[in-house]
Amino acid sequence: DVGLEVSALAVGERALAVRREARGDDHPDTVATLSLVGKIQHARGDYESATATFDELLERAERVFGPEHARTWGAKQDRGAVLLQLGRLAEAEAVLRPAVEGLLRTAGESAETTTSAMQTLGVALARQGKNEEAIAQYERVVEIRRRDFGNAHRLTLSALLSLGGRLHDVGRSAEAEAILRESVDTARRVLGDDHPDTLSAMQNLASVLESIIQLDEAEALAAEILDRRREALGPLHPRPLSSLNGLAYTLDGQGRYAEAETLYREAHEGLLLVLGPDHSNTIQCAGNLGYVINQQGRAEEAEPYYRETYESLLRVHGEAHPGTLTAMGNLASLLAQMGELEEAEPLTIRSYEVRRRLLGPSHTSPLHALYTEGNFFIKKGELDVAEPYCEQTLSGYRALDERHIGTLHSLGLVANLRARQGRIEEAESLWREAIERRTDVLGEDHPLTADARAALETLRNAEKATPASE
Repeated sequence: DVGLEVSALAVGERALAVRREARGDDHPDTVATLSLVGKIQHARGDYESATATFDELLERAERVFGPEHARTWGAKQDRGAVLLQLGRLAEAEAVLRPAVEGLLRTAGESAETTTSAMQTLGVALARQGKNEEAIAQYERVVEIRRRDFGNAHRLTLSALLSLGGRLHDVGRSAEAEAILRESVDTARRVLGDDHPDTLSAMQNLASVLESIIQLDEAEALAAEILDRRREALGPLHPRPLSSLNGLAYTLDGQGRYAEAETLYREAHEGLLLVLGPDHSNTIQCAGNLGYVINQQGRAEEAEPYYRETYESLLRVHGEAHPGTLTAMGNLASLLAQMGELEEAEPLTIRSYEVRRRLLGPSHTSPLHALYTEGNFFIKKGELDVAEPYCEQTLSGYRALDERHIGTLHSLGLVANLRARQGRIEEAESLWREAIERRTDVLGEDHPLTADARAALETLRNAEKATPASE
């Protein structure tokens, strides 16, 4: 796939040079080829080059076709999509809103360019926390494609997958599961079990099942996806390697960290070979591998993978990208865990500052970031600073779902804070709740459940060892 992208870019750039020379910069064929080159750059993850290309494209489209032409609005949609990838969310929204309205006027709502722009706007809105408005965009696309193509068409299935994923992200997991099950059943019946769109639908469903702790079914789906992709494409194709990462992630979610580590290592080595260190799949796999190594108590061995993930995302996407900010926070948390507070503190503060700048002072940071910041300040001993981060994390995850994996983690975070504050009864109560919920959701043998039992026992033993005050 990467080789094809490189070849396509070379051919596109050559065609663009030929058309510039033969027909001039403002000929419609030259403008069309410029659009193609920008799309290839975008697909390869070269967002800075794509931004420059789409800026030129928009200027030329306005001159050649006029500001109200569908091609001009399509160029604006392309530019907005790249701004989205760069993490420039408010700018992306400001470009995409008029692009959607312009495409509705000029191309009509049934045009694929129009529905694509609506979905891209939905992503920009969702990443800014405007979830209801984002979901409305996805639902509108599903409605249009069902009307125009029917339930079994590739474009309808793609729209359903996007809607299901967004509902899942905002905690509406039951709705997401129903939509994705429908998508998988339809894709199996119409396209066949081995079709790429069927396997993508199965992957999305597996992700939702993992989040609602239906782990056996999620594992079976992940294993089936891996087997089918390996059989069709071979073991060293990017898609089977990504599926291997997906199966490892499912085992990781069950606390089977040693098994997950083995699969992550195999996937990471293959992805490095096939896609290189800066591809998004390779970066994601490196972060996953670091996590399971750390979960097995080998923080120093995990650190290079955390650092690789952060530095790769910083190099590829820049500091303001959501993935970069998450990786920055993860590295800061690991360094704090290792006692490297001098390096951890500026990373934690920087992550918060960038999020505040991008999202505004009134926007609630993503719950994962709040967790990271709360955990850091606990380790630093600044408990009053940590308290609002920890409390917002737990209340936010509870609002999503009491059984959410974030809720199960956050109970432990707040329990740890209360113990450090000397509020022992509250800490014990939180650990008891954590044990009960983790046992119910994950099982009594899961490492997180065992950790909660051990923490409560340690707290009780410390209380017994402390002489009663006279």
